[in-house]
Amino acid sequence: MSEKQIQVIHHYEDKGGSFRKKEDLQKIYSISTFEYAHLEPYIRIPETSYNNTSFKRNDYAGSKANPDYHYVKKNYPPNAKRELRVVELNAADSAQLVDIIGIGPVLAVRIAKYRDRLGGFHTKEQLQEVFGIDSLKYAEIKNQVRVEQGSLHQLNINTATFEDLKKFPYFSYKQINALIQYKKQHGEYHSIDDLRQISILNSEILLKIAPYLIFQ
Repeated sequence: MSEKQIQVIHHYEDKGGSFRKKEDLQKIYSISTFEYAHLEPYIRIPETSYNNTSFKRNDYAGSKANPDYHYVKKNYPPNAKRELRVVELNAADSAQLVDIIGIGPVLAVRIAKYRDRLGGFHTKEQLQEVFGIDSLKYAEIKNQVRVEQGSLHQLNINTATFEDLKKFPYFSYKQINALIQYKKQHGEYHSIDDLRQISILNSEILLKIAPYLIFQ
């Protein structure tokens, strides 16, 4: 494992994440499926009882010097408050996203995965498209996040394959087929205005996809 991956694991634990079984290591977004398959035979998770209702996830701690992690009780001041930070959504990994007050490890992974499917967030309001973030949750976290402009991974609509388009969350299968068939009949797209000729693409979807497309 790289030093960065080890740091991400410790950061994940410090922010409340825990590993109850070896498969939980796949929660760490910086560890690929291939890397996990290589590491899996060497992973040991100590058996721990979770019946104690006084146990809290933030009580989990590991020793960097010792690979055998253990549970210790952390004592927090009764009125301790987490420091409010502003996280740049397109640069943060899943461990850093847990720094957002109101975002736990599971939701952090969902945000990172959805961001990568999009090619990056264009606006922070897009967080509301992530499963588990409703208007109340968004109101809780919106002042803790920002989006840096110019950090999108754009899609060349003229060279994108069906598989490329399928990964993009704003297109349905019918819309993808319509895009491909229209290009076959009329040639390459030159601007977003060409897409307006496809009836199945309404103004709402065109507004969403415009920042993500390039025409080359």
